[in-house]
Amino acid sequence: MILIGRMFRLVLRVLPLMMGVAHLAMEPMQVSASGYAPKGSSSNTPSSNDPSFNDPSFNRNSIPQHGIPVRDTSQNRLSYWMDLLGNSPVLLSPVMGRSPETGFLVGMGLFFGPGHNNEKNQGRGSQWSIAGAYTAKKQWILSHSGTYATPNDRSLWQWNLGWRRFWDRFYGTGPDINPQDWTSFRFHTANFQMTYNRRLGSGRHFVGPVLRFNTTDLVHWDVPRPDSQISKVPGYWGHRTLGLGTRWIYDTRPHVINARRGVFFEGSIRWHAALGQTLTPEAEDWKQRMLIPNDSIFNPAYLFWNLDLRGYQPLRTRSRLDAVWAWRLVMQSAGRGVSFREMPALGGDNLLRGHFRGAYRDLCLWGVENELRGQWGGHFGWNLYNGWGMVGPSWSAMSRNQPRWSYGAGLRWTPNPKARTLLRIDWARTIDGQSGLYFEVNEAF
Repeated sequence: MILIGRMFRLVLRVLPLMMGVAHLAMEPMQVSASGYAPKGSSSNTPSSNDPSFNDPSFNRNSIPQHGIPVRDTSQNRLSYWMDLLGNSPVLLSPVMGRSPETGFLVGMGLFFGPGHNNEKNQGRGSQWSIAGAYTAKKQWILSHSGTYATPNDRSLWQWNLGWRRFWDRFYGTGPDINPQDWTSFRFHTANFQMTYNRRLGSGRHFVGPVLRFNTTDLVHWDVPRPDSQISKVPGYWGHRTLGLGTRWIYDTRPHVINARRGVFFEGSIRWHAALGQTLTPEAEDWKQRMLIPNDSIFNPAYLFWNLDLRGYQPLRTRSRLDAVWAWRLVMQSAGRGVSFREMPALGGDNLLRGHFRGAYRDLCLWGVENELRGQWGGHFGWNLYNGWGMVGPSWSAMSRNQPRWSYGAGLRWTPNPKARTLLRIDWARTIDGQSGLYFEVNEAF
């Protein structure tokens, strides 16, 4: 998961405390979509965190009247440049982060975000971002996302476009996988997703269409298993899929970023058309030898639906010490023939932390997460977490298996409370004895 430029504006607020030894050595510390944009496929998109629209608008009054700073002292020079960069709508920033799926990663991003979000619901503003990163596991990640919002959020356009040269693990499908037994593979993948949401009347309901395209090519298995059962799963040699559907949103949160009260609900359904996949000679030979059905090479038409319900209940509200109970319920289902990388999946920083992203995959999924989030003063906070979930080939089959669960804790730091964006460090452990350490921006949900 990428920690990207949204950290930059916030760190600028506290940067003067770290600048005693270098006057102008400024080191600006995910790419976000709309508050109504989906998290994305559990395996296709770095996992991401929840979106933000809290950057301040460009403040021209922050620049001296004649555009020329008073440079009589080093502090004046530093203050001028920090005010200029802190209020500029265009930012060039480093990209940093860590997750079990990528290890540490570094990169650069360009971000444009003059929009803002407040209690008066003036709108979430428009923004876009472009970022690229390279990881410790020799992965390349390129991404672009954006949001265009009309006044008062009457209409919201959201889109994201990405490409990856990636390394991943495949554990198999179903609830009975062995977390110690996996096969690594490398591939190239590209995805594009666009949504349009229209507010219904003056209420809190939004409805609109969604389009999703994803392709996976140049698949190379580090330990080829062409005669195994694993090789017969859909998408073993790659896939190409195009889906069109609709989404319904209900949102009572005053803030979409790191919400502390309110309810959020998303229901979506997509129909994916059948698309072919060009095979390598190796894959074509394997297909003929093993009498593999087309479902393992071509994505037949299938249906995918998703339900996501979240709640935020304040437990204690004081200026110096408060606590919030945050909970989440997720249900997903996909039709037979869906590529294994597009299947509903548990794991990663988004759903059941501690499990490797996509370790548990199948046609049906449910997950429940609870978090107790506390805060000391305006800048520091903590988190206690637990979650349960299960996958299976059908809803009835899941009742015959023990749910997977994980628990963990973390620390939070909010450089600028007015902007609400926070930096988090989470550690989680699973029932299988697996664990994960995550450095991320913003809460998981």
